[in-house]
Amino acid sequence: MNLFKLFLIVIILAATALFLYALKMPSYTNLAAKKALDDKTQLYQIRDQNFHENYYRKINELKTCRNTYMDWGSGIAIASSTLLAILLYKKPKTFESLKLIKTPSKRWIFALSNVFWLLTIPGTMWYYTFRAERGDYPWFADSIAIPIFYQIIATSISLIFVNLFIWATSYNGIFPSALLLLISLKDKKMIAWDVFWAFWLLVSLWLLANSIIDGDHIAIPINLFFTYILLSLRAGKINYYKININYANRTNK
Repeated sequence: MNLFKLFLIVIILAATALFLYALKMPSYTNLAAKKALDDKTQLYQIRDQNFHENYYRKINELKTCRNTYMDWGSGIAIASSTLLAILLYKKPKTFESLKLIKTPSKRWIFALSNVFWLLTIPGTMWYYTFRAERGDYPWFADSIAIPIFYQIIATSISLIFVNLFIWATSYNGIFPSALLLLISLKDKKMIAWDVFWAFWLLVSLWLLANSIIDGDHIAIPINLFFTYILLSLRAGKINYYKININYANRTNK
């Protein structure tokens, strides 16, 4: 486990170095050409779809890898730092001892999930503000307040479905439980539930990978947290079936 922590520290340092290197890079291969392109842009052209396609095509041709390196560097550094912080907090000495990590209680699963879901709102504000300050958007782009406003609405509405999902999947679940429980391959219900959880964990990891690549700073620890919540819900459900199976076996004897 100490070697894995050391590996994470090396990754954090390398990713931070990439981010700092990107800061010193120019955003465009030819800044004068970019400025000339902006100067030629007239207000009446902004609503023309063909103008947009041509403008962004020319801008992409002038762009360097600066923003990509910044996003990758910061994203990988934040993800690795979050994992390292979790390991330092939980203090597992070996990979085997990861099995001793417990899930939260059902009450804490609900409470923390609501808090972290709402954190996507300041996360969205930071995402668009950071990119606006970096110069990702042209001078004629719409205000960043528009996507932020829609995100606030989407987050508020989707919070209802998040709570419904947790309520439905935690029903009959027994918490707290060991986080990394193994299922019985003889029990079809356990296998069916594990296929269900595997799907959502893959979705969560896909979103996490996209957040890292995109440099969506606050979304990265939020995604990692919800991966933990999915594992917790899975563990609570498996714990329920294991206890009932053991009880049934003792009764039959």
